Amino acid sequence: MRDLAALWLKQGKTEQVKKLVLETLEVFRSRYVARESIGALLMLRDALERNLASLELLQMVAQVLERDSTEAG
Repeated sequence: MRDLAALWLKQGKTEQVKKLVLETLEVFRSRYVARESIGALLMLRDALERNLASLELLQMVAQVLERDSTEAG
């Protein structure tokens, strides 16, 4: 997800990134993923909606997701 989202963000395709984030949120919520991961995705979604998303924010969100997946597994 991170690589695809980063590529799209670099290309200015924020709508595709937003759709990917929304789809990921649905899956995470249905599988009771850690609140921190959901919160990070919500923060990214909000930044995308305000045209404030950056590669740095995307990287931070990816780190949260990776950390939570490591702790869960």
